Amino acid sequence: MISAVPEPGAASQTKLRSLPADALVAVLCDPKRPWWRRVPCAQALVGRATDAHARAIWTRVIDAEEVTEVARACLTVLEEAWKTTPPDEALTWLRAQEGRALKYGMHESLLNARGRMGDLSAAGPLCELVFCPWAHRHQAARDAMRALGEARGTGAVTRHLGARTGSWAGLSKEGPTAAARFTGLALDRAPSVAGCLGALADPHVAVAHAAHERLVATTVSTADLLGFADARLEALARCRDAPPSLTGDAAAACWALVAAARKAPCEATRLQIETRWRQVGQPRLEHPGVPEDIRRAILREHLPAQRETDPRLLVEGLLSTAPTDARPSPEPACPEQARSAHAALDAAGFAPAAPVSAGAANQQGAGTYHVVATADLSVKVSDLGPWVMAESRLPAAVHRALTEADLEILDDELLTRTFEGLPVYFFGDREPLSIEDLLFYWQD
Repeated sequence: MISAVPEPGAASQTKLRSLPADALVAVLCDPKRPWWRRVPCAQALVGRATDAHARAIWTRVIDAEEVTEVARACLTVLEEAWKTTPPDEALTWLRAQEGRALKYGMHESLLNARGRMGDLSAAGPLCELVFCPWAHRHQAARDAMRALGEARGTGAVTRHLGARTGSWAGLSKEGPTAAARFTGLALDRAPSVAGCLGALADPHVAVAHAAHERLVATTVSTADLLGFADARLEALARCRDAPPSLTGDAAAACWALVAAARKAPCEATRLQIETRWRQVGQPRLEHPGVPEDIRRAILREHLPAQRETDPRLLVEGLLSTAPTDARPSPEPACPEQARSAHAALDAAGFAPAAPVSAGAANQQGAGTYHVVATADLSVKVSDLGPWVMAESRLPAAVHRALTEADLEILDDELLTRTFEGLPVYFFGDREPLSIEDLLFYWQD
């Protein structure tokens, strides 16, 4: 049988589904077989497993030594085989895993399985998983939550999560936690314009961000969005000193302006937004000590960043760029400022090597700087503007050569400042970064 399992792919799945289910189960449940042979067998068993098959497959899920990919594939088979009537012992075991240290990916797989099997007690932790910023986890949990709603009734699920009314729309308004309200927005197949507009003032910025995303997909007009913002301009005018990330009516005004720009990305819309922004005194989020050119470069490169970005920065960003669907011209392989640094050091007699991109310097990934190195030192030159940094103090001659080439060597006081309100993905985290990490960004 094992020789009948070809490489993964559509053709192999068609072939596998033509094989007897008993034979597929035999391979799937044999831990001596390679995991990459067993997983396609599980995929070919979805919708075909009998109760006897399911009980054999279940032994692979509960085996602590089983390969994670196989265990997760087995759960997919069982979700379909057991639907909303899993054996009591299986449901008890699944619930008992909550909070335990599990192999990577198993926590969400077990929760999703509980949701698809109709376990109402999974609604709370599944709701937190829907709120997860990782797209693949969010999407899988959202689908499992929808299956749970279909199995137990939307009203039962939303009331379990704290809503008084039995609908996803009700949960988006009445949910006691940000995760619950976010879940309500995510699960509502046809959110109302009024509901989305109301959620723009949510006390959690990620929920307001989700509301503005859903709002853009509705039939709301640009005029209605601008009118909604107009009614909240006074609150926006008072928010100048508000810390990030902005929420409430002032934030709702910003989100409405951002949504208007997305609904109608044209110069006329931009001018209408700019008029309102100036009317309330341009209440941008200030970053004391950060030069204006560096601020603009950071926003140009990193917006919209993550879902908890302060909406004031989003408004500022959309007003600083022309509304166009055209992609900007690609940057040259080596930006002008890196070539200038290389030429300056070469002219000064330091014999630098050719500039190397951040990805090449780190042997993987990509970034926003180039490295220019001599036999004794190296500097990072930002691709975002004429800014240079070094890990140690530069010799006077090197410092002079770079500054005479119109490059600015940034000091530690500036480089270590955190640019608040702009969470950027950085090695698994989504938090505001330092000026150094934003200008000289690298991600593998």
